[in-house]
Amino acid sequence: MASPFLDDEEIPLTRVVGGNVSLSKLIEELEEMYPDIYPDYTISERQMAYHAGAVAIIRYLKSKVL
Repeated sequence: MASPFLDDEEIPLTRVVGGNVSLSKLIEELEEMYPDIYPDYTISERQMAYHAGAVAIIRYLKSKVL
């Protein structure tokens, strides 16, 4: 049975972030916000998981551009 929360509809990037968007520029901005470095050991596990997820998304987007 299909999940009511997931679908296979493709959403254009401009609908998500608005306006005329360069994927390369978006990746640059995300990399500034979430650098791909080992996080500080003083952050919580939840924060570490959040950061790891953000970095994983950036890596995925970069794989689509290259």
